[in-house]
Amino acid sequence: MSDTAPAAQFPDLSGLRVLVVEDDDDGRRLLIEVLEFAGATVAAFSTAYAALDELNNVQPHVIICDLALPRLDGLGFLEALRSHSDPKIRQTPMIAVTAYSDLYGPKELISLRCEGYMAKPLSLDRVCTAVQKLALAS
Repeated sequence: MSDTAPAAQFPDLSGLRVLVVEDDDDGRRLLIEVLEFAGATVAAFSTAYAALDELNNVQPHVIICDLALPRLDGLGFLEALRSHSDPKIRQTPMIAVTAYSDLYGPKELISLRCEGYMAKPLSLDRVCTAVQKLALAS
């Protein structure tokens, strides 16, 4: 982010830990940059398996996960999250993001207790606002 970006555009995410699961390098870097600019601490992974391995270490307040991931997709990640042995991790709010809104709909996500859904291209201020709202609600 440039130093000229208005800070008021994004809510203050200071003190929040966000886990990002995004296989697209540019998309992942952009989410990291924006979330950190807003004050969040970000742990980011390119695969769902790597993110699942680190859930206990990261203890995120909110998860942002792409649905179209290699090997284990976002729905599989969400299922694994909701069946995690740690109740706190099991209840971590998740925002699902996808460029394939014709393949993935909110209906499947609601049944798996996904708290947020956004189609790509993402509105970065909406992402930050959703992270803040979900963290405050949990």
